[in-house]
Amino acid sequence: MRALLALMLLTGTAHAGCNDTLLAFGEWSVVPLDYDQVQMSVAFKSSADKPIAMINAMAGYIDALGDPVVSFRLDKDVEIPAGGMYTEVKNWARDPFERMLILKHAEVKTFVCVEAVLYKDGTKQAF
Repeated sequence: MRALLALMLLTGTAHAGCNDTLLAFGEWSVVPLDYDQVQMSVAFKSSADKPIAMINAMAGYIDALGDPVVSFRLDKDVEIPAGGMYTEVKNWARDPFERMLILKHAEVKTFVCVEAVLYKDGTKQAF
């Protein structure tokens, strides 16, 4: 939790509420594309009991010593089935993700912070 707070302070989201159970990090990978880009693929599992139409959330990686490695915003306009999976694949500049290319999965913890969600039935929830 200390690392999540540190990461939120670094990214300017410490003022926002955060639900860290609505989406769970699943399988992930970061691979080099060329000398200045990487591709990150992350699967997220929803614990929502309703389908999600829009989400305001960030996710990221923390090293084994509790220090932030990198964080990113999730695509906002996604459709995630109730209790279903959502996979996000993005190309990023290599610099912020450079450590992710050398760290082993066992040396990295992941986090997800959901700040707000719009369900397909029109209801909104903010945290």
